[in-house]
This record gives sequence, C-alpha cells and structure tokens, in this order.
Amino acid sequence: MRGGGLGLPARTQHKDFGAVAAAWGMLEDLGVAAIIDQVTGARRSDAGASTGTYLALAALGRLVAPCSKLAFADWWATTAAGRFTGISGPALDHRRFWDAMHAVGLEEISRRIALAIVDASGVDCSSVALDMTNFATFIDTGNQRAPIAQRGKAKQKRAGLRLAGLGLVVTRDGGIPLTWHAYPGDKPDVTQFPAMIDVLAARHAAICAARGQQPAQMTVVFDAGQILAGLNRRDGWPVLPVGGQAWPRPGTWRVTMKPHVIAGTVVSLALSGLIAVPAAVPAAAATATTTAAYTMTDLGSVGYGVSLGFAINGGGEVVGRSYLAQAQPATGCPPRHVCVTHPAVPFSSTAGTMTNLGTLGATLTKNTVCSYPDCFGEALAINRTGDIAGLSDGQAFLVHNGKMSSLGPGRATGINDAGQIVGSTSCCHAFVISGGVRTTLPDLSNYGCCPGGISGASGINNNGQIVGGSDNAQGYGHAVLWQNGTITDLGTLADPQIAPFAQSTATAINNLGQITGTAQTNSYASRGFLYSNGTMTDIGSISPEAINDHGVIVGYGALIYSGGIIQNLNNLIPAGSGFTLDDATAINNNGQIVANGYNAQGQEHAFLLTPG
Repeated sequence: MRGGGLGLPARTQHKDFGAVAAAWGMLEDLGVAAIIDQVTGARRSDAGASTGTYLALAALGRLVAPCSKLAFADWWATTAAGRFTGISGPALDHRRFWDAMHAVGLEEISRRIALAIVDASGVDCSSVALDMTNFATFIDTGNQRAPIAQRGKAKQKRAGLRLAGLGLVVTRDGGIPLTWHAYPGDKPDVTQFPAMIDVLAARHAAICAARGQQPAQMTVVFDAGQILAGLNRRDGWPVLPVGGQAWPRPGTWRVTMKPHVIAGTVVSLALSGLIAVPAAVPAAAATATTTAAYTMTDLGSVGYGVSLGFAINGGGEVVGRSYLAQAQPATGCPPRHVCVTHPAVPFSSTAGTMTNLGTLGATLTKNTVCSYPDCFGEALAINRTGDIAGLSDGQAFLVHNGKMSSLGPGRATGINDAGQIVGSTSCCHAFVISGGVRTTLPDLSNYGCCPGGISGASGINNNGQIVGGSDNAQGYGHAVLWQNGTITDLGTLADPQIAPFAQSTATAINNLGQITGTAQTNSYASRGFLYSNGTMTDIGSISPEAINDHGVIVGYGALIYSGGIIQNLNNLIPAGSGFTLDDATAINNNGQIVANGYNAQGQEHAFLLTPG
C-alpha cells in the first residue's frame, strides 16, 4: 500500500463487542466468578475453566443474548469476548455448563454476591419490592436432571416446556436484585407465595443487617389470586382490602415503582403500612401469641457455621451435610484470582453432638486441592441401628459400625432396618442394594438420555417397598412404586383425558405402605398427595418430603400435614428463636422433625424439633 493510498484490508472480521464487554466488566468488578469459586471450590483438572467462570458466562449470555447452553459456543464465536476473556470455543461445550451447575450451592453464593453489590454500589437495601412469575427454560422436555425446571402451565400454552418459578427481591431504586427464591415450575404461585415471603424476608433482612442497614420497608407485589388464596388471613397480617375492595383496574392502567398500586390485577402494598410485618424481628417467624408445640435444638455445624439436616431415625439421630471451617485450595480460577473452598461433609448428630462422618476421598491436608465432585459429601438416610447412607466424592456410601464404604457411583437416598439401600445414578437409573448385590430397577420406558430410561428412587420401607419417579413412554415423570422387582405407575391427580401431560413424583413411604409426594391436577397445578390402598388423594398445598407411620407428613416451606390440616412449623416453635424455618425434611414415629432454617446472618442451620 506504500505510495498507493490507504487501500482496503485483505480481510475483516465483524464481532459484537459493546454489550458483552460491558457485562463481563460488571461481572469482574463484582468478583462474581471468584465468589462462586470460594463457595463451590475448583473444577476438575480437565475442565476448561472454574465453576465460577462457567456460571458467570451463563449469566452473561442470559443478559446479552439469551440462548441454550448448546448454542452458547456458536454465539460466543460471533463476539470479541474470546479475546479479552481468554476463553476459547472448545472450553464452552454445553456439558461443561451442566457439570458446573452440579457443584453449586446457590443460597450462599447469592448472599455473597448481594453483599458485593451493596458494597460496590452503596445501594440502599432498606426498601425493596418483591415480584414473582415463572419462566420457560431451554431445558429439553425429557431432561429430569434439573429438579427446579418442571413441566407446568406455561404462558406460551406449550405443555412440554420446562418452567422455573421465581420470587425476587429488588431495590426500589434501580431494581437491583438482592435475593431470590426459585421453586419448581409445576407449582402454582398461589401455593408458593405465602411461605416464600417468609424466606425472602429473612434473606433480605440478613443482607441488610450484614451491612448495617435496617430493612424498614418492603413492597410486596402479588396478584388477586394470592389474595383469594388467603394471604390476607396470615398470622400478624391485617385484612388487605382497602375501601372494601381489592382495587381492580384495567390491564392498561400502570404506575411505575409506587406502593399502594395495582397494575392490571397486580397489587402493591407497603409492608410498613397496610401489611404489618414487624421489621424489628426480621428472622423470627413465630409470632408472640403462638403457643410453641415444639422445642428447638440447633444442631450446629462441623466448623463453618452451616448445616442441613435430611433424615432421622427412631432414636432421634439426625444426619445431613455440613461444611468444614478450613479453606482448601482449589484450581481452575480465573486469571489473577485465588480460589478456596470449604469441603462439605456428611454428619450425624446425637444428643446435641455433631460428628463428621468423613469421606471416601483422600485425607485432607493443607495442600489438598479440591476439585468437584471431590470434597463434597452428605448423609441422606439412617435406619434404626444407626447405619447411614448418602453421597461422598461422587459415590454412594454406607456407614456401618462407624466405617464408611463405597457402594459404587451415584447417590444413596434411602435405607431400611434390614440394611437394604436405594438410590440413583447421576443419569439416570434407580437402584437397590440388597445382600450386597446392586440391581438396577425397572422403569416405565426407554425414553430419555440413557439406555434403560430415566428413573430415581427416593425411599424404601421395612417391607422392601421402594418409591420414586420414572418417565413414562411419553417422557412425563410419574410417581412409581417398586415391589418384588415390579414397577407400578401411581398416576397423577389429573384425568388423563383432560391433562394428558400431568406429572407426579413420590418422595417417601412409611411402613404401612402409605406413599406421599406431589402430583399435578387437571389444571396442571401441583398438589401434595397421599397414596393408600390403591388411591391417590389430594392433601392440599404442600410439597411432601417425609411421612411417618402415623401418616404425619412434613415438607418444603416448613409445612406439616396431620389429620387433614396443614400448618407452618414457624408458628409452632418458640417465639424469638432468631431463625426462619424454610424446609422440613424428615419426621420419625415419635413426632420429632428435622428442619432447616436461616438466621439473621443468612446462615442455614439444621434443627431437631421435638414435640412438647
């Protein structure tokens, strides 16, 4: 080109830059990838990037150009992001994203990112708004590996879409998200909304408290259906109607970010005004007028201050997951970051003493580098004699006489008094181990990601009856019972002629053969069920997790069902506990309940609730 003018380049590339660079810069400024890696630890040594990096990339993609993980690499190639991030196409295989998601404990990550946002922006978190809806995902309709994404009543009128429901707390100024709560997309918001407010209020209060701010005001946004569901009759909340009505307005009438407003059928009421939720006690859910029906024992932790309980036996021994205080180095960090993780370990708790059950992995030293699924374990079941089953370092395990042994790949989810163990592989088969022999259980079809179909076992009783779920020939999940090697489809709460795509899953079985779980109705609403003597009965708005031999059921949202009545356990515990229970996972025949709850610092603890 010398002496010949400017000329034209031999070739050019046109790459999107502005939006992706701005989004990536924001993620880096907040340290999102590093925060995630601190919680989850490093990726495997053969991974192209850390867990935090993959999830930061997923967030970036959703913000700039929403697409499936399968299409992510193709979109990435149209941008200049590879040049300033150093992340190339081969590292962006969609399966890498799925692997990263398996390592995530979202609640603690969300809390830390929210604190980073408050620190970086100086935003006032004391006045927030809550909204909720459901979203269609890109997840394949036959993929059951994401328990939140369930086929439900989609706004797109497509029964095959997998949906995720969302409750969200955002700042009034700028709409910056501070915390959230996701729930399966097959559950109607009417049934989820009341319990969700308690969870979100506690998490929001913890974030504000951690930065010295008082959560004085909250604006709750909800639709008329939730009013009709009885939200206005909750303990401590005055009746909602103003001027004798719920302010119906035409759908075109809109007011932005002002309390006491309805847009369409949406109501926005200030909690400090018409809905009186005491701001001075942000995390204590029990009201002062409630007579406590249970005493609470905080099971503590093995060091890091966090624990989750999952099962209990007749003697009151509780098992679950907790985190070690020591921080282990982790690889796979983004450039200029140092990653650490707090290993998750299975525990047992007896008479208020928590014991670390150890792991199937190598002994941890200060130089041990954690790489998922290493450094992750949890105990999920316990029988009368104290044998414990669960997951450690990617393998199912049994603890017998204090010694942990491997049961092979997968996760053990149930054990009976005879020592029979059930569980599931990562994809996607239910199994039973009896007399030392591991057998893959039959399923309803060969549909799905794996030869032999998709199925999972959740529990086993002392008669050897096993419950769980399996996809049917059409790819829709149904609750099932395995008995003597035969699988039985328990059906749903819907008429197949009216709701052919309705689904169900069984979560627990007692020694009388009573089965509980969730099932969809003719309207695709999700309801709790009790299956007994060949009949499935709708028991109301509860997501059951356990049932004892008296037919008492406990479940998500810290709810308890007994004698046809559903109650919130937060109203049955001593006032001023400083905790909000958000889940009840197990109950024994003495009525003792395993529950999990948040304190004002946002830490979750396992509790033993004892009647009386």
